[in-house]
Amino acid sequence: MAPALLRCWALRPLGFSFDILWEPKTTDADVICQNWPHRLVQPEWVSRKPDWLTNWTHAEATARGLAVLAGWLIVNGALVYIYAKVRKTPRNIAPEPKATTP
Repeated sequence: MAPALLRCWALRPLGFSFDILWEPKTTDADVICQNWPHRLVQPEWVSRKPDWLTNWTHAEATARGLAVLAGWLIVNGALVYIYAKVRKTPRNIAPEPKATTP
């Protein structure tokens, strides 16, 4: 699941072409906001030097990759914790019945 999320969601900003719908008065931040309504990194947070769009795509892909990695670590850590806890709990063994004498 994590590799699929990395490929389809986290690395998606790197393969995006910003050439569509480019108007003369449109700023780079406007292009990012129009094409990426749901983003982890705001365009204002990224350095404008040397190429703002490239810096933003790398920052967004890195943030998404780290989010996928953090989710993967949390889920696997929880599974290991649950597995270890289940193995530590003593089994409920019923006492042997006492022999009755007739």
